[in-house]
Amino acid sequence: DSLATGMLNQIANIKFLSKVYLLHAVLPALAHLSSTFQEGNVSFAAITPAIKYTVDTLQTIASTNNPCRI
Repeated sequence: DSLATGMLNQIANIKFLSKVYLLHAVLPALAHLSSTFQEGNVSFAAITPAIKYTVDTLQTIASTNNPCRI
């Protein structure tokens, strides 16, 4: 099928694979922050530590050569 071949060519691209690889590490940290804001009763005391945790995690990912801990 030509559609399947076209999709395979796009996802086999190194840029696509590198983006998925990076998102594998980044999205869990952002999900933690997102869940903090989605709680029913948002505590302002919990927001600052959640942001600090997320920023620290993202900085750790950015500073390592291997962002995915597989």
